[in-house]
Amino acid sequence: MATQGEILADVRSRLDEASARQWSDEELLRWMNEGLRDVARRAEVLQTVENISAVTGTQQYDMPSRTIRVHRVEWRPDGSTQVYPLTYQDFHNMDSVWVASQETSRGYPLYYTMWGYPPSLKIVLYPTPSMDGVIKVYYYTLPTPLEIDGSDSDSDVNLPTGWEDVIALYVEYVAMRKDADPRWQEAKNLYEESLGDLMDVTRRWTDQAGMISTETGLLPQWLYGGQAW
Repeated sequence: MATQGEILADVRSRLDEASARQWSDEELLRWMNEGLRDVARRAEVLQTVENISAVTGTQQYDMPSRTIRVHRVEWRPDGSTQVYPLTYQDFHNMDSVWVASQETSRGYPLYYTMWGYPPSLKIVLYPTPSMDGVIKVYYYTLPTPLEIDGSDSDSDVNLPTGWEDVIALYVEYVAMRKDADPRWQEAKNLYEESLGDLMDVTRRWTDQAGMISTETGLLPQWLYGGQAW
């Protein structure tokens, strides 16, 4: 994994400006943070897990503030080793699940829905937990911004190893666009191509075909005309 300083040096080499003249380090590092956010939003490569403490009788909980999108949610009661995957339903569709018992039903949560938006996104469980437990959330997150004053020069960037050039290309095209250099369009095209490659390769961290579970066993997903992911 590359550091902020290493990517900055790569950017300056691409711009043929070894030391700050036209573009300050602060500008380039700010655009680097911007590029990391763009990659995280579009490619969803930053996968993480967070445990949220659940309390008896409480239905709604705060989601991580940097959530992009949720992949999976599990419920584990305190004192138990059993883990229960929860089924997602859109908020409106939950009416067919909880009917009139949205706030009165108690037990092990079976479903979850969400409402709001980060940083105030809420997860809503149903039934409402009848005991304390842990909500385990698997989700895609935004990168933690690095300082742009040079103090994070030795810090690793939030990006899969081997794809650091994607961020350098992003900063290169933004810098050229600010300079009204017509080559910015070429640099942007290179960035989009590299980002597309990253998305194709990292969407699933395996080259094995996906499977679909049926009553008779597992079948390759391609038989149903779907993508492997």
